[in-house]
This record gives sequence, structure tokens and C-alpha cells, in this order.
Amino acid sequence: MFNEGLEAPSGHESLPLEKFVKKRDEVIQEVLRVRERHNDNIITALEDTLRQMQMTARIAHSIRRKAARRFTKLLVSALLSVAAPAYMLFRLLEVAAENIKSRRWKRSKPRRLLRFRRRVQSIGVSSAS
Repeated sequence: MFNEGLEAPSGHESLPLEKFVKKRDEVIQEVLRVRERHNDNIITALEDTLRQMQMTARIAHSIRRKAARRFTKLLVSALLSVAAPAYMLFRLLEVAAENIKSRRWKRSKPRRLLRFRRRVQSIGVSSAS
């Protein structure tokens, strides 16, 4: 331990008191800087946390965009798979209604049936009717 009044007797080598005093002053200065270092550590930890949160937000945003794209594709596919057959059914019923109104349906049916029977007979298949 360091005692200021104690010096080595003359003629003997003295302890390196100057270096000891210098180191002691450095240690005291570091102890006094504890509060400042603590604040620096808190700021550094906060910066790290904010970087991690920013990275998490970017990942979540990217996932949300991909999910929105998939949902849009699914919605369009679902609408088309329902709308296209409904439109075709509507057009078929519309054509049927026009044919019934104009009586073409009744006239053309026997002719088509006769042509079909002739084709079947020419192939060699017997018809049951």
C-alpha cells in the first residue's frame, strides 16, 4: 500500500513511486468515469436494439408484401374460376332462349338427329331407337 510519508532510506534503491502515483491517478480517473461509461453502454445497447428492430420490421414488411401478392393472385383465380363458367352458362342460356323464340331449335333438332343416325348407320353401329 502507498504511504506518502514513507520513503526509502538514502543509499538504497527506492521504489518506483512516480510510476505508482501515475497509475493510481489513472485508476482514480477511470473510477470517476464509471457513470459516463455506463451511459455510453446504455446508448450502445439502445442502438443495437434499434438495429435489430429495424431488421425485424424489414422482414415483416417483406413477408406482408409477399402474402398480399399471394392473396391477390388467389382472389383473381377464384373470381375467374367462378366468373368464366357463370358467363359461359349465361351465354348458353341466352342462345338457347333465342333458339326457342325463333323456333329454330325445334326445326333443327330432327335434322341433326337424322344426320347423326345416318352417320352412325354408315359406320355400322346399330341404333336402339
